[in-house]
Amino acid sequence: GQGVGKIAFYYAQDLAVEDFHTGAELAQVEQNRYRVRLQHTQPLTPRDYIVTELNYLGDPYVIEDFFESEHRDHAEPENFLSLTHRGDNFTAGLVLRQRLNEFYTAVNRQPEAYLDVARQEVPYTPFYYESRSSLGNLQKVWAEGSTNEDFTAIRFDSRHYLYYPMRHFGFLNVIPRVGYRMTFYSKSLGAEPDSTVSF
Repeated sequence: GQGVGKIAFYYAQDLAVEDFHTGAELAQVEQNRYRVRLQHTQPLTPRDYIVTELNYLGDPYVIEDFFESEHRDHAEPENFLSLTHRGDNFTAGLVLRQRLNEFYTAVNRQPEAYLDVARQEVPYTPFYYESRSSLGNLQKVWAEGSTNEDFTAIRFDSRHYLYYPMRHFGFLNVIPRVGYRMTFYSKSLGAEPDSTVSF
């Protein structure tokens, strides 16, 4: 029932910054370079837990310059708080994502709720069903200095799949499926709401 977490702080006085960054990049980087990272996982019940990760950087290139392997996995570190509930055949949660450094372009989720239904047998049929749906208030925020305007919209996205697993000749598994996906935005870059449907 106890949580586990990590706090990390990194600082470097980079005397060779001009050897690796020039022009517009150099204008964003100083000799004093740092990062602060907080990670924490806290179980609330056997089925509920909270996961938090926060990253604050001194400049947009500190991860790329000093943590190369980490940069390959996540070029822009995430900042989020996630509340998750695990049911017997589903997972539901609430995610809050917020940009902390203004030199990144990001999509804030303030917040976003989701429901994942695991693949499971449809009773009294040979079919299996799974789905994922989410509803969130999304905010596109542009990097500092950009001439683009920030944009906010509510998005509803829902995906549903039906599977029909088959086995032939005792060894060949074939699983045809049919799917449906619908996405709706409360507004688009135009004045009207935007929606798409795909199969």
